[in-house]
Amino acid sequence: MTEDNVLYLVGRERSPSKLVERVFLDHGDALRRFLHARLALEEDREDLIQEVFLKLMRQHNLEEKLSSQSGNTLNYLYAMASSLIVDMKRRQTSLRQNDHCSYIDDVLPGQTPEPEQIAIDRQKISRLQKGVDSLKPEHSTVLFKNRLEMKSCRQISEEMGLSRPTIERYLASALSILRIKMEAYDE
Repeated sequence: MTEDNVLYLVGRERSPSKLVERVFLDHGDALRRFLHARLALEEDREDLIQEVFLKLMRQHNLEEKLSSQSGNTLNYLYAMASSLIVDMKRRQTSLRQNDHCSYIDDVLPGQTPEPEQIAIDRQKISRLQKGVDSLKPEHSTVLFKNRLEMKSCRQISEEMGLSRPTIERYLASALSILRIKMEAYDE
């Protein structure tokens, strides 16, 4: 069954859980490929797939929403997944900021880190710089405006004259590339 048969599905499947099950069977693999291109960690991809389908289960008037998509069920799932990716990235950023504070508590003023730790930190900074240098110019611009200038995606989109989803894509792409580059060196 293809995505063009959503109206058929809506007509046959009266139970929201049956409808979600059918959508999962028809589009689960495509959604996995979509997420694989955007997220490095398998656990993150599987968590997001689960969140997408849980969100579908909680939708009021699911039949009506899917039938109004006119054969674009997969695009609807992609949009939902993209939104959840942005939410996940925000949560991860918030957690990283909290981790940073605990690190500062560990290195009190007057204590000097060991030479080995200094060398490790310098290597990490070097890797991060190489990762930033490898980004497309527009991606690095968005990353710096968001992370260093603390501007929202909406503010950046207004400044750069691009849509907010484009800015969010650039930011997600830049963060994903940097994470992959840093993880590659950690192995």
